[in-house]
Amino acid sequence: MEEKMIRVFALLDAQMDFRKIAELIPCSLGLVSNVKKLKDEGQDLGRKPCSGGHNKKRTAEFLADLSDTIAASPTTSMRKQAKNLGVSKDTIRNAVQDLGLVSYVRRRRQLLSDASKETRAIKGKKLLTWMKHNGSTSPDCNPLDYGIWSVVERKACSIPHASVDALKAAVEKEWAEMSVDFIVKTCKAFRPRIEAMLKANGGHFEL
Repeated sequence: MEEKMIRVFALLDAQMDFRKIAELIPCSLGLVSNVKKLKDEGQDLGRKPCSGGHNKKRTAEFLADLSDTIAASPTTSMRKQAKNLGVSKDTIRNAVQDLGLVSYVRRRRQLLSDASKETRAIKGKKLLTWMKHNGSTSPDCNPLDYGIWSVVERKACSIPHASVDALKAAVEKEWAEMSVDFIVKTCKAFRPRIEAMLKANGGHFEL
């Protein structure tokens, strides 16, 4: 709870709208209101001394734009995001924390024993047999599944819905409110992915 309050405090410093904060954290509007009250009373919610306060570059508009950019191209590094937006890497790192996001972490690969290799080979043969009778759909090879639907889903499902109709209404609302600029950014970010897939003749590729 304390960590959420600190993030709410930072977003209030950026003059972000209450509802937008509640969606990004996510948290209740009541929590945002309580943190605003504490902020108005002069409490700093654990901010380190001599921290210099909230970075003025991390405005509500900047955070919203960064959130859309990350959603459109989630694999872009913070270093490249900083270069594209003309700010320091520290600003991006702090903004990512404000948004409650976590960067990808490189993990060690699994070490395979002889037994696990044999098991993988058996499963692989079964999978190939299944694939012969089931055509590929490549669900991540279109802009909608790559970047747009995840944003609609995150926003529409930020709160529980009492019925299917309520969920459908929330999805339609978020879809209607999606900006053209975000869709353009998503399609531009997706182009290198489809080009890499074509270059690999539909096989495995990495960006």
